[in-house]
Amino acid sequence: MINEDEFNDLEEISFWDLSQLDLRTIDENIVYSIFEDNFPQFTITRLGDNLLIRIEEHIYTKYWFHKYHASVFAEAMIKAIKRLSIEGVPFTDEELDEDDEVHIFVRWD
Repeated sequence: MINEDEFNDLEEISFWDLSQLDLRTIDENIVYSIFEDNFPQFTITRLGDNLLIRIEEHIYTKYWFHKYHASVFAEAMIKAIKRLSIEGVPFTDEELDEDDEVHIFVRWD
């Protein structure tokens, strides 16, 4: 998990701007935050030769119009993340935060 307090700078950029960066050489003291419509919010930073990426999907149940309740969908996301990590995809630290009835957050690294 990325602890943003350990870094000197938080920079908000667009997904397009991020795609223009050479991720092998980005400053290790900067956490890039990307938040765009119809895309999960995520932060990315570099530690040595590794990229640390934290992904957060926010489900706003007030506007959720689907066959299944949003919490069922969120739980299915957590199961998929766990399954993918077992299959070798480097996902870790999956977290389901549904303390608030209206806002559900699914997070993973």
